[in-house]
This record gives sequence, C-alpha cells and structure tokens, in this order.
Amino acid sequence: MHWNFRPAKAEDLPACQRMLSDWARFTFDDEVWAALPHIWHELLTRKALTITIFEDLDLPLGRRLGGFNVGVFVADALTAEILAIPKPYLANRLYRSCLGKDPWPLGFPQIRQANSTTGVNLVLDYAFFTHDWRRLELFPLFAVVQDAFHFDFYGHHFRCILAEVFGEEARDYFLRWGFKTKGTPPGVGDGSCPFLMGLGKEEALSCAGRLWPFISPPRRLSFTFAPPNRTCCAWLCATSAIRRQPKNSAFPSTPSKSADKTFSSGWRTSTLRGSRVRPATWPGAEQRNAAIC
Repeated sequence: MHWNFRPAKAEDLPACQRMLSDWARFTFDDEVWAALPHIWHELLTRKALTITIFEDLDLPLGRRLGGFNVGVFVADALTAEILAIPKPYLANRLYRSCLGKDPWPLGFPQIRQANSTTGVNLVLDYAFFTHDWRRLELFPLFAVVQDAFHFDFYGHHFRCILAEVFGEEARDYFLRWGFKTKGTPPGVGDGSCPFLMGLGKEEALSCAGRLWPFISPPRRLSFTFAPPNRTCCAWLCATSAIRRQPKNSAFPSTPSKSADKTFSSGWRTSTLRGSRVRPATWPGAEQRNAAIC
C-alpha cells in the first residue's frame, strides 16, 4: 500500500458518504443523512470545514479511497456544553445544526479571530476502510493521517480537540495518543458504543512523552501561542505590490539601487498595513512612513 492524502473536492463527497455508510450510518438520522453531501459542500465553500482524502495509490482510479478526515471548529461555549453533558453521535448533532438557523461550525472570520486570541476548538470526524483497528494495514495509514493533520492545521492555536470514537480498541488508541475519555455512554464493550475523547491545552502540554504527534516537539506548539514578531507580521501583511515585482527585480543576483528601492518601498507598505492591524507591533509606523514619503 502506498498512502497519500489530498484535500477533498466536490466530486469526492458521494464516495465519502458511501464509505461513511459502511462505517457509521447508524449514527445519522435520515434527514441529516440525505442532506450530508450538501452540508459538506456548503461548509467547504464557506471555509468552515476541512475534508482530507486518504488514497492508496497502488489501486486503480475509482478504488483508491481508504479513508477521510473531517475537521470543524466550534465556539468555546459549545465546546463547554459538549464536555459538560456528553451525548452520543456528535457528528449527527453537528450536521443537524447546519439544517437550522444556528449552525455549530464557525465561519472563516470567526476562526481567524479565535485563532489570534483565545484559541480554537476542533471537532474531528473520520472514516476508514475497516473498523478493525488491529489490522496491520492501518499502521502506515495512521502515519499519513498524522502528516495530513499537520498539513491541514499547523499554525492553529488549539484550546481543545474533540473526537467521537467507536469501540474500545479505537478508544485505547486515542488514550495512547494522549487523549482523555470525556464521556462514557452505556453499553461499554459494544462496537457501536461511542466514546467522547478530548485533548485540552493543559493535558497536551503536560504529557509530551506520549505518542500522539500533536504534543511531541515541535508539534506541541499547536497548543502554545505567542504574538507574531515584527518580521513575521511584515511578511504576512505583504501587499500584492511586492508579489507583482519580477523575481530578479526584488531579489537580483547582484545588488542594485533600483532593487533596494523597490524592496524598501514594499517593506514600508507592509509595515504600514501591519501597524493598522496590530498597532502595538509597530508603534509610530504610520508617522514614520508619512515622514519618509
């Protein structure tokens, strides 16, 4: 098996639903199940959801799908409610909210605001080609799943990660990865029994020796946050004026006065934009730029 991952496209959604049908169809009511591809598509369009496809490249086209992950960010108050009163079938409840007037998933502006302040809360959902977590074929897939997680979410400032898993074998994997059992419903031992697993910031930073890569250096930085420094902010705020410059003009192989002037002008524009977004990072930048110009 040669596993690879990529972002999902609209044409992948029916195949994902078919895989989910074998994996956990019983967890969804009929109304949510019928609307699920539309819900996914709408959330993807709004940048309120991430779906990552896992494919076995050794198989022919059309048969490569081996699993997928879904990631959704939710508000602090909702996270506290989920943890305070754990209820089964979290994914069904999340998608059902999208059919009403108060959807759980945060939109991109809300995610950006939370990520730059208090942090974000991530709810994970998934499906794989088998329910048997003891199968050896899953081990290389899990390695790719970890890489995909960092590709999708590196740079996020996490407060909490939640996932509902089914059966004691899946629960034990998440426990080894550093997660804690947040809810244990009746019927423990049944393969259809869901466990609510969670990993909070304090838990993540206190168990750096665990196997789960969220919390092993340098990946434990996913749960830490420091305000960006001036250089980082300046590059992040770089305007299209800089990006439109020819490469050999802004970064010539031999220095030139015109290139230096172009770069300095672009840098002043970037710091000016940065000072408007984060004034404390560049105190007085607007006045200095006005004086130079």
